[in-house]
Amino acid sequence: NYLKEFVNGSTSVGASERIFQNRFGRGVLNDKTVSYRESTLYLERPFESAVLSLDTRYWDQTNRNLQNLSLQRLPSLSFTAIPTWIDRLPLYYTMQSSWTDYWRSEGTTGNRLDLFPRLAYPFHWKSYLDVETSAGLRSTSYWVDWREESRDPSPWQGRLLSDVRVDLSSRLNRVYPFEMGPYQAVQHALRPEVIYEYVPEVSQ
Repeated sequence: NYLKEFVNGSTSVGASERIFQNRFGRGVLNDKTVSYRESTLYLERPFESAVLSLDTRYWDQTNRNLQNLSLQRLPSLSFTAIPTWIDRLPLYYTMQSSWTDYWRSEGTTGNRLDLFPRLAYPFHWKSYLDVETSAGLRSTSYWVDWREESRDPSPWQGRLLSDVRVDLSSRLNRVYPFEMGPYQAVQHALRPEVIYEYVPEVSQ
């Protein structure tokens, strides 16, 4: 409705478009011919070693003569823990988790819960090789409202995946004298890295 109601004046599409182009280098809206427009609401709450976020996305179909069957994320809630040391142990953990509600007015809908904790053990070999071994376990659960299936599959679906990973890296540094104003040197670094990851083949 914005394109139809705000045609003239300082709040019109054309005036807003010029302001956005001049100040931000982009338009206020997508091209007028697109068939869908996206509305997004994102909220975030950072903690000392984690982030909690809420992401809501809605795609509105501009052609009212067509059925709006877009699968909406209303909403998606995520919790992510950055690498955190475990007290009295040489280990640290990370966590990626999310819950998403998929909705649309017609057709199949559902929910997804995804949990992905990971344990890692980093150590140094001599003075030039960094080694990090880690293992993760990913559990994804789905609840599906099958509205278009002739048969009646189970509304509960899921998968369980494990993986093992080894990261090998090194760091080569050199400092070059470089006097220019307040600067007296330039440091150049190379960080070669090799990663091996194994995920067993399981039915998903």
